Amino acid sequence: MTDTLSDLVVRLKNAAMQGGLPVELPLTRLHESVAELLQKLGYVQNVRVFKAGGESFKRLHLEPTPKLTDIRRISKPGRRIYKGYAELNPVLGGIGVAIISSPKGLVTDRAARKFKIGGEVLMEVW
Repeated sequence: MTDTLSDLVVRLKNAAMQGGLPVELPLTRLHESVAELLQKLGYVQNVRVFKAGGESFKRLHLEPTPKLTDIRRISKPGRRIYKGYAELNPVLGGIGVAIISSPKGLVTDRAARKFKIGGEVLMEVW
């Protein structure tokens, strides 16, 4: 698999459509950062790490109420999207959130505007 972030997006979208089934992801630093940020935002209820067959996995449990309605990948391996803090627009008028990869780690679009930092726009969640 070459694009693990797109795989994460598809797994979360499918789990949300199925009513919040648990999502199992390979344990990477990027997945860990995205899961931590989604948990802070309230889209993910809890995150657990487990081992199966000698490999480590991360299991995300979505909120029981349908808070995650959609998630969309913005920057892709063939076309990276970079924006400065002034170019970041609110997602759905502020209802959703964009996840930005910045020099300070993964941050939301609101935090990027607040700290005046830009970066690669990874995904939008609402």
